[in-house]
Amino acid sequence: MKLKRILLSPGFIISLAAALLIASLFMEWGPLQRPENALYDQLLQWRQGQAPGPVVVIAIDDASLRELGMGPWTRSKLAEGLRRLDDYGAKAVALTTLFPTPSENPAQAELEALQKQLRSAATVRPRNAYHQALRTLRDVKRQLDEDRQLTAAVHNGHNIVLPFRFTEAAPADTDDPVSLSGLLRINSLTVPEQAGEPVLAWPAYAQSALGRIIPGPPALPYVVETYRDLAGKAAALGAVNLTADPDGIVRQIRLLWPYQGRYLPALPLQVAFKAMGYPLREATLQPKGCPPYGLCIGPQHILTDADYRLRIAFHRPPVHLNRIPLADLLAGRVDPAILKDQVVICGVTATGAAPRYRTPMGTDASAPEIMAAAVDTILRNDHISRPPWAPLAEGAVLLYFTLFLLLVIPRVRLNVGALILTVFLATCWGAAAAAFLQAGYWFRLVPSLVLCVLGFALIAFRQIARRLRAENAELYRSLGLSFQAQGMLDMALEKFMQCPVEDKTVRRLLYNLGLDFERKRMPDKALTIYEHIQGGGGYRDAKRRVRKLKTLPPPATLASGPEGPVTVATLKLADTETRPTFGRYEIVEEIGQGAMGTVYLGQDPRINRQVAIKTLGYSSVPAEELEEVKSRFLREAEAAGKLSHPNIVTIYDVGEEHDTAYMAMELLEGKDLTAFCRDDRLKPVPEVLDIMAAVTDALGYAHQMGVIHRDIKPANIMRLKDGRVKVTDFGIAKVRDSAKTRTGIVMGTPSYMSPEQVGGKKLDGRSDLFSLGIVFYEMLTGRKPFEGETLAALMYAIAKAPFRPLPEIVPDIPSGCVSIVNKLLNKGVTRRYKSAEVALEAIRQCRSGLA
Repeated sequence: MKLKRILLSPGFIISLAAALLIASLFMEWGPLQRPENALYDQLLQWRQGQAPGPVVVIAIDDASLRELGMGPWTRSKLAEGLRRLDDYGAKAVALTTLFPTPSENPAQAELEALQKQLRSAATVRPRNAYHQALRTLRDVKRQLDEDRQLTAAVHNGHNIVLPFRFTEAAPADTDDPVSLSGLLRINSLTVPEQAGEPVLAWPAYAQSALGRIIPGPPALPYVVETYRDLAGKAAALGAVNLTADPDGIVRQIRLLWPYQGRYLPALPLQVAFKAMGYPLREATLQPKGCPPYGLCIGPQHILTDADYRLRIAFHRPPVHLNRIPLADLLAGRVDPAILKDQVVICGVTATGAAPRYRTPMGTDASAPEIMAAAVDTILRNDHISRPPWAPLAEGAVLLYFTLFLLLVIPRVRLNVGALILTVFLATCWGAAAAAFLQAGYWFRLVPSLVLCVLGFALIAFRQIARRLRAENAELYRSLGLSFQAQGMLDMALEKFMQCPVEDKTVRRLLYNLGLDFERKRMPDKALTIYEHIQGGGGYRDAKRRVRKLKTLPPPATLASGPEGPVTVATLKLADTETRPTFGRYEIVEEIGQGAMGTVYLGQDPRINRQVAIKTLGYSSVPAEELEEVKSRFLREAEAAGKLSHPNIVTIYDVGEEHDTAYMAMELLEGKDLTAFCRDDRLKPVPEVLDIMAAVTDALGYAHQMGVIHRDIKPANIMRLKDGRVKVTDFGIAKVRDSAKTRTGIVMGTPSYMSPEQVGGKKLDGRSDLFSLGIVFYEMLTGRKPFEGETLAALMYAIAKAPFRPLPEIVPDIPSGCVSIVNKLLNKGVTRRYKSAEVALEAIRQCRSGLA
C-alpha cells in the first residue's frame, strides 16, 4: 500500500514525466514532434526576411509551357537556356530535370538512313549535288539532335551540375543497378574511418534500439543517373531527392546520402560548392575545429544534424528568390545583369507537370524552388541549427521546472504558483524564440510546456482534492464525534474511516473509538480499527492491541436456568485500561449470574454512583425466541420505570447494545430471602411478618400502578443490611393496559406460580398474592407448600392438591399467621384477599397481636 501511494504521488509522476521528456530530447518522438514542428513553422514565419540572395530560379512554369509548347523541345530549349546563362555570366547552374537515357527522335533516324543512301549512290549522281545534299542533311540532323545540343551546352558551360536520383525500384537499363558508377564515385566523399564523435551522440547499440522503436526513413538502394555521355560533361552531379517530415512538410534536405560505403552529395550542396569555388573533395566531415555536426570547406561551416540534414531557411513567399520564366530567358526578355554572378536552379515548376511540396511557410513549392532555398541557406550561411548542447540546456530547463513544481508550487497558493510558473515559462519561451529569430538556434519548447501543464495540473488536483478532503474530513470528524458521544459507534466508525488515516488527529480519534469498541465487547471492530491505524503509521499501543485482540478467546461461563445449565456470555474485566461499558456505565466487576444474564457492578461516571447492571445476552437466547425475550426485557423496564416505592428497587436506566440488553438499577447490599427459607436459618415469626408486610405494601403500590409482578419468590426479595426490604426483578411483570402478553402463555417460576398461571388464564394482582403466600409459608416452615417430582406433578399440585397445614409442621405457629396463609393460598381467586391492601391490613393486625 505504501508503494502504491508512492507510485501514485504527484512527485513520482512529475519526476517520471521529466525523465521521459528528457529522453525525448534525444529523439524525434511523434506525439511531441508534431506540436514542436508547428511551433518551429510559426517561428520560421516570424523570422525577418532578407533581400533576394544570389540564387535565381529559371522556372519552366505554366506561362513557359503555353508559349513554348509541350515539346518535343525540352532538351534543345534547355541547351539554348544553358548557353544564354553562360553568356550572361551565371556563376553556377543546376538542372533538376533528370535525363536517364538519350532521346529517341524518329526524324533523326530517317535522316541517318537517307545519308547512307546518298553515299551509296554517289557514283551515279553529280558530285556537287551529292555534297550539297549531305551538308544539308548533316545540318538538319544536328538541328534535330537535342542530346548533342544539350551535351555541348553542358560541356561548354561553366559549373553546370546535373542530377541523379535515389529510388526504391531498380533501373531497367543496367545490368548492375547496385554498384557505384565511376562518375558517382568521383562525385562522392569517403566515409571517415574515425570521424570526430559528435557531442551527446547515442552509442551504436542505443541507436539500433532506437531505430527499432522509432523507424527512420525507408532505405533507397538504387540510383538513377543522368546518361553517361551527358553526365560526363557536367562539372558535378548531385541528388535531387526531397524527403518530408511525418506531417508531409519539407523542412530540411539531406546534403549527404550514404551509399555503398560513401557519401553522395545532394544537388544543392554541389551547386553551393561550385558557386564558392571549392570542389567536393575538399570538404571535410567533423574534423577538429568544425562543428560537431556538418561539413567544413574552406572557412565555411555548414551546420547539419547527425544525418547531415540541413534545415532550410525559408522566406516568404514560400522561397524568397528571383524567378525567371524559361520563356522569358529564351525570348531575350531578361536583363543579362540580373543573371551575372548568380547561382541558377533550372527546373519544372508548372502546375501538374511537377510535384508540389508543402513548406513551413504555409504554402506549396516545387522541387527547384526548395533546392534553390537550400542553396541560398548555404551561401548566406543563414543556418537554422540545433546546437549540440541544446539537449543539455533543455534538460536543465526541465530539471529546473521539475524542482520548481516539486518544491515551490505545493507551498504557495495555486493562483500565485500559476502566475510564477507562467512568467518563468514565458521567459524560457521568449529566450528560445529570440535565439531562433536572431541566431537561428532551435530549441524544443513543447517538453517544458507539457511538464509544466501536467505537473501543475497534478499538484492543483492534489491540493484541491486535499482541501476538499480536509473539509470533508472535518465534517466527518465532527459527525463521528457526535455519533460517538451518542453511543452510535458503528456510524462514528463509518465517518472516521472516511478521514485520512495519515493525519495523527484522525488516528487518535480512531484509537479512542477502538477503545470504545473494546468496552462495548466488539473486539472484531476494534481489531479492524487498530489495523487501519497501523496502516497509517501507528498510534500509541495499537500494535500491541492488535496482537492481544488476535489471541483473545471468547469468554463464556455457565449459569443455571429453569431447564438446567446454560451458557451465558460474560465480560473480560482484567484490562483496566478499557473497562467494558453498557451505555455510559463502566463495568467494575461481576456480582452474580441469573437465568437470563449476568449482573455486574457498574459505575455511573456522571454522578459517580455505583449501580447494578443486569444484562440479557442475546447470544444465549435461541434465535426463534430472541424477539420475545427482548420484548419481555423491555417490558420489565417499562413496568419498573413507573414504580417509585421504598420497597421496590429503583431502575435508573435501560438500553440495548449490539448483542446485549442492559438495565441499570439501584445497587442493593444484602441477601435475598432464599437464605432464610431453610430449616436451620428461619427467621422469627414477627420478623417474617415485617418482611411480608413490606413486600405486600410494595405489591399493593405496583398493582395500583397497573403492574403485576408475576414472579414473586424468595430470590426476588432482598433484605438489605439495614433491614429494609426491596422487591426486585419485574422481568415478567405485566402492564395491565399495554396488552403485550397473550392469554394461554405460562410465565414465572413453577414452584411459586398461582393456579391461574398454571392454567394460562388471565391474571390480576391476586396472582401475586398467591405467590406471596407460598413465600410466607416457606419462610415459616422451611418447606414449599406444593411439590412434585416432575413439572406436571408440581403444576397439578398447585392447581388441585391441598397443601399441608401449617400447624402440622410448626405446632406453635400463631393462628393469625395460619389464617393469612390459608387465605393467600386459596385456589379460588375470589376467596383470596380482594387486594394487597386488605392482605397488608391483616398482616399488620397479626403483627400487632404478637407484639
